[in-house]
Amino acid sequence: MEEIIMLFFRSKKFVKFSLVLLIATFSLTIVGCSAKKQTENKAVQKKESVKEETVNEKSAKLYNEVLDKITTYDFDDNGETGREYKYAIVKMDGNDISQMLVYKKPESIVGRFRVFSYDPKGDKLIEPIEVIGYGVAGAGGFRGEVRTNDDAMGLYYEELTSGTGDSVVMNIKIKDNSLNTETVWEGKYDNMPSNENTKEIKWVDISDRSELSKLAEKTIEAKALESKAVSNTSDKSKDGDNSKTTSGSNKLNEQIAAEEKSGRVVLDGTIKVLTYDGVLELQGKSDPNSGGFVTDEKYIIFVLSKPQSLNIKTGDNRGKRSGLVKMIRLSASNGNVNYNESGKNIKISIDTDDTYWPSDTSLPLGEPGTSSAKILDGSTNSQAVIKVEPANEELAKKVKNTNQTVKAKNTNMREKPSKNSAIVRTLLSGTTVYVIDTYIESPERMWCKINYDGATGWISYNTINGSIK
Repeated sequence: MEEIIMLFFRSKKFVKFSLVLLIATFSLTIVGCSAKKQTENKAVQKKESVKEETVNEKSAKLYNEVLDKITTYDFDDNGETGREYKYAIVKMDGNDISQMLVYKKPESIVGRFRVFSYDPKGDKLIEPIEVIGYGVAGAGGFRGEVRTNDDAMGLYYEELTSGTGDSVVMNIKIKDNSLNTETVWEGKYDNMPSNENTKEIKWVDISDRSELSKLAEKTIEAKALESKAVSNTSDKSKDGDNSKTTSGSNKLNEQIAAEEKSGRVVLDGTIKVLTYDGVLELQGKSDPNSGGFVTDEKYIIFVLSKPQSLNIKTGDNRGKRSGLVKMIRLSASNGNVNYNESGKNIKISIDTDDTYWPSDTSLPLGEPGTSSAKILDGSTNSQAVIKVEPANEELAKKVKNTNQTVKAKNTNMREKPSKNSAIVRTLLSGTTVYVIDTYIESPERMWCKINYDGATGWISYNTINGSIK
């Protein structure tokens, strides 16, 4: 009996001991798992910390590489040697990623800058090709000034043109790896509203890389980047939905996309076929060249639905500059323009390499002209509005010592190759003339020296090629 009782107590002690042992083992397991989880969390946090620290380091490294080879970049200045290069680190695409502006001052024309950014998702450099004029021109009254916005959404840009006091304020943003400019105000410089929500940009010489060193030392929250990526995706989705709603047929959308992909600029507006008086009335300006224009010329003007900043060639063909465009003169080649389009709201595409700021006071005053444009209507054979040969030595050789037929009505033959020169006589449409010499005034205008009916004088080649009706 005693043996049975002892066995019973021993069994209870054994069970109790087993329970204690089991509880201890379970507790250690929980503690071990918790410790393991904490270790894993720390490892993840450490990994995320490394990622956060390298975002700015990567962008700084890429920006350094840009500065190392900056002389190889195109600043739309015909490759002029830069008297100085400067850079600035700014925030213009939100607070997450810093952008770099690089300023170049060519030898003989106004300075200009380019924008560079970093794509953390693709781990690559973003290099918008657009160039923005900055500084004060030696002549012509151009002045461009840029500052950062306090909300880090775009650059605040002011432009004063032509010495007339006409000014424009734009916001420059990065969109789809390109610079997008939005006009926020235009008018006379004296009436320009002040903006206290902007800051001056700190420019430093490219030999001083201290600003890039400071950038590399900063960290970025990974969650902020993820949030920005989601936001960008959402914005693009919204843009796509809006485009489908407002752009018309899918074919037209596809055509617009193809034109933009090829590097052409798509514009929305209205074509107007106007007389000399009609152009002046449209602009609300007076002709500064008394007697300088033929009053029965037909001007084919594309009036933009909304003024837009375009980066196009200068009249002297020495580079490009950005400016606000309200209308563009289209050149018609051999009656190729469909005059039935006059007054209609349409879309056209232009090549900025064939579009020029005026080098004189021709109509429309202060607005550019283009020698390459296309009406977009969604069809596979969209009508080429114009394709006129630019005035150059090759064209001059082709025209010289040939008979040409005047296509414009009442063309004035002048004493010298100038619209302000004295009129020798007036030629009617269909008159055949012999070209004995040429003079290239600008990429848009070439003069032909002719003999006609015993008299010698000059006429514009545009009256021969059909650009002037």
